[in-house]
Amino acid sequence: MKTYDSIKGLIKLVNSLTYLDLAANEGLEFNPLIYTELLAKMKVSVLGLNNTLFCRSASNYRKEVILAMKELKFLDERPVTN
Repeated sequence: MKTYDSIKGLIKLVNSLTYLDLAANEGLEFNPLIYTELLAKMKVSVLGLNNTLFCRSASNYRKEVILAMKELKFLDERPVTN
């Protein structure tokens, strides 16, 4: 999944998707649209982004993802704390 257009189909799965592992996906690039259009709408409780270009490209990606995803309980195998 390289661009926003290639993953926007996931938006349709928002209400049923609870676990998403994109770890080690070198094609996932940083794109602000991912936050506003996809991550913020998802009810995912477990998300894996470690070892991706996405997490290396975005400064403070962990904080931004946690703020965008209200239902998130684990990010990159670490618990989300308030």
